[in-house]
Amino acid sequence: MKINIVVGGTFHAPILARNLIRLGHDVKIYTSTPKFKFKDKALLKNIVFVPMMFQIFRKLINKPIWSGFKYFDSVVFDWVVSKIMRDCDVVYGFAGNSYFSGVSVKQRGGKYILDRACPHVNYQNDLLIEESKEIRVKFYSLGNRALNRSKLEYREANRIIVPSKYTYETFLGRGVDLDKIDIIPLDANASVPQKIPKKTNTGFTVGVVGGGLLRKGYIYIFRAWDGLCIDGGKLLIKGNKSELIQSKEIQNIIKRNKNIEFVDYVEDINDFYKECDIFCLPSIDDGFGMVVFEAMANALPVIVTKNVGASTFVVHGENGYIVNIRSSDELKKGILSLYKDKIKLSEFSEKSLQIYENYTNSNTSYLNSVGILFSSL
Repeated sequence: MKINIVVGGTFHAPILARNLIRLGHDVKIYTSTPKFKFKDKALLKNIVFVPMMFQIFRKLINKPIWSGFKYFDSVVFDWVVSKIMRDCDVVYGFAGNSYFSGVSVKQRGGKYILDRACPHVNYQNDLLIEESKEIRVKFYSLGNRALNRSKLEYREANRIIVPSKYTYETFLGRGVDLDKIDIIPLDANASVPQKIPKKTNTGFTVGVVGGGLLRKGYIYIFRAWDGLCIDGGKLLIKGNKSELIQSKEIQNIIKRNKNIEFVDYVEDINDFYKECDIFCLPSIDDGFGMVVFEAMANALPVIVTKNVGASTFVVHGENGYIVNIRSSDELKKGILSLYKDKIKLSEFSEKSLQIYENYTNSNTSYLNSVGILFSSL
């Protein structure tokens, strides 16, 4: 089967492409990411680079204006791809960048599969507006044009792929045919260690990974950590510090707590996890959260919110804790529980790795689910 993947950026397109190729499909990736940025060099012959013109000026354009340019970039990228892409049986398009491509393949008798890794666009936009008011940080809404374009993609798609039950439930009651939505969790083998590394520090480190001050719920882990009495404790964050200190409250917490550290870049994400004792993802909105799988593959207990799609792989009280969004108290309680009980910490660690391995070896894994999807078209 000839499959064209259309993606503005990268996301999990390389993982999808590798799995489709393993299943014997003929795959092309139409992407706005230059070829040299792809780590998997075996995929280079499958990539067609289509630049987004304004992307290179992103850092020079202020945020309110950038949202308009971003929409224009997405539309032009999609339109160009729809004109130059090869004939195919299926367009697998990533949300926000594949409406024209999807309509084009349907006009030629093919199928349009839409990948929506995040919640329904209206649900997400409303939630982030609410959160921006809650923590007093500016949020620049997508705007009606982008919102409406996303809903056109939902309408035109033959199938919509979402990564979690959480994401699926955000589509309820929003005029989308639920029968065409499939839940396929992301590939657990995306970035895993060859062997479980030994922890390199002697204190107690809580790790957090991700970008997005509002979506990732950073304010709540900072509030939980503020003044927390943990001997040798450290909050280790792989994220953009300049983005997080947009919040004056976070600025003040960092000043009061000298045991908060930031990491901008690591060549191997597993080098980050081996510094940690536990992992937290306090998101108020996370369609899946691949970092949860990465942490579990490194045998880390995990604390996540109910709005993290990958929470379905967390067994509350066995390999971690599932807490309510915006609950710093529950985050703090979970951290202290694992800090104070080393036996529990060890048991949770073993269970995390076991759950991860059981899923990757099961018939419900990503490769099998993708195979079933395409065989049904």
